[in-house]
Order: sequence, then C-alpha cells, then structure tokens
Amino acid sequence: MRLSNLVKLLLPVLVCLSLSTPAIAQSSGDSEKYPWLSLINKQMAAEKMCDVGFYVYFREGKLGGRTTFEARVQCVDGRQFDAIKVEPAITFEIKECAVTVC
Repeated sequence: MRLSNLVKLLLPVLVCLSLSTPAIAQSSGDSEKYPWLSLINKQMAAEKMCDVGFYVYFREGKLGGRTTFEARVQCVDGRQFDAIKVEPAITFEIKECAVTVC
C-alpha cells in the first residue's frame, strides 16, 4: 500500500479520535483537586523534556482495590504521552503515544 493511500485511510480515523476525546487544559483548580497532576508535570519535565501544554484526559480509578491514576499529556511541542500509576508505585510509567498500524 502506498503511503498516500495509507494517509487517506488513517486521516478520518485520527480526526474522529481527536473529536471524540476532549482536550482538558489544566487549571489551578485541577492542581488542588488532583495533586497528582503536578507530579506528572515534574516527571514529564525531568524525564521527557516535556513542558505540559494540556491534558487530553485524566482520571482516577480503582483496580483490584488499588488506586490508579492515568492521563494523556500533550506537550507544547506537540508530543503526547500516556502516564499511568497504580499505587503503591511512587512514579508514573510514561510511554510516548505513537501511530500504530495493524
């Protein structure tokens, strides 16, 4: 398959995904309500040289009685990362988002 055909095939999918996932700008109230977001900001700066622009999403949950934290981070330079932590872990596991083709 030629690259131009692949782009034509993937573009509508990427547009739909971006429209279905709301971007969430971090506000000062978020840091107070979700103090773990500031931990992501610090870890992203230290490990990935990422200045966080906004969060695509973030959420807390429970998994097997453990608290989980996850977020998709958009850096000001356009890169995106997934950050995941399951307590009792201290730091987030950070993975860069990449386009995958199956």
